[in-house]
Amino acid sequence: DHQFAAYSIGRRDSRRFSSAAYTGRPNFMGVRATGRPSDSFNYWADIGYVSGGDEGVVRNNIKIRQDLRGYGFDVGGTYRFLNAFLQLHLTLGYAYGSGNHNLSDSTNRAFLQTGLQTNEGRFGGVTQFRTYGEFFNPELTNIQIFTAGAGARPTAWLFTEVVYHHYRMAESVPENGFTSAAPTAEVNKITGRPSRELGSEVDLILGFRNLFGIRGFGTDVRAGLFFPGDAYLIENGNGRFLRNPDKGVSLIFLFFI
Repeated sequence: DHQFAAYSIGRRDSRRFSSAAYTGRPNFMGVRATGRPSDSFNYWADIGYVSGGDEGVVRNNIKIRQDLRGYGFDVGGTYRFLNAFLQLHLTLGYAYGSGNHNLSDSTNRAFLQTGLQTNEGRFGGVTQFRTYGEFFNPELTNIQIFTAGAGARPTAWLFTEVVYHHYRMAESVPENGFTSAAPTAEVNKITGRPSRELGSEVDLILGFRNLFGIRGFGTDVRAGLFFPGDAYLIENGNGRFLRNPDKGVSLIFLFFI
């Protein structure tokens, strides 16, 4: 009922350090545990560490190599009410990727993912979706992600899931220093008004199976609505007033047989 695993991945860029395209030589190590000790409950726990060297930073027109020393983890679980109406299930999760608030030393403490990740999975239904947010979909670096989800199976052919995420930077960073998300809006643009609050998102996940009595015919619908936080404040009119950028929306339909 329990599975344990470990991995080690070394990534090597053969280009010279002085190259603008050089991406570093990070080393990734991690351990993982998943399990379903009962029909009602399953859990996951992933812990990772990155070392090696990054792509370097430019200071005074000189490129400086930095050592990588970051860590991250993702833990959570899903509980199923097997005898409840609509076969309800609840999910709670928390993910953390360390950040690098000190840019003046020779160590980069930000956690990096391997580049092989999908950040997709399932909670209690049949539909695979982006577990860090359908729209925001960040990498796990310099971020905290709180997740809560509720799902149900109202009919034999329909699975539903509503997932809430709250995003917060792990470390305060210099102006425009957060680049771990799909939105192109820049953070911390307001002088003297830094914020670590990135925002929140609500996702709706629908999975249809065996439609029209056709075995194997199904449809997945994945939608996300993102509400920017104070980290994305925009200054209008020379400081006369502040506003958040517009909300973000994503919608994906998948058909398969």
